[in-house]
Amino acid sequence: PYLLCFHVLKSGCPHPPPVSPAQPGLCPIGIKILNLFRNCLTEEDKVQYIKNKAFDNKYYQDMIVNYLREFGKANRAAMRELLIDKFPDNLTPSQKERKVLTLLTALKRKGIIDTDSDNRKISNWILIQKKEDE
Repeated sequence: PYLLCFHVLKSGCPHPPPVSPAQPGLCPIGIKILNLFRNCLTEEDKVQYIKNKAFDNKYYQDMIVNYLREFGKANRAAMRELLIDKFPDNLTPSQKERKVLTLLTALKRKGIIDTDSDNRKISNWILIQKKEDE
């Protein structure tokens, strides 16, 4: 809320943000404020806003599943290459690496993918064949 209010005021937007009656000095986060915020952004800020806005995890997981469906298997480096540049720019490289592992782990826990070997250095990610798919 602080950043939103500060940016709207700093940008010189003609519409000052309303003050929250529950917490004086803070802007309530809501549709009107977010729309106001978006309208007050410069073109450069709008581009950066979209780059920083992340897709939901389902989008990334669907990319992983589609890759494995198309090519059969992939090592961790291939998964990293597939996903790393799709993540928001405001994530650090280590956060992006962690997100790749988190997405793969989530799919494994759901029983959608698994590795073809217990050896992490040589294993590949594969789709698990469901009985109805066979």
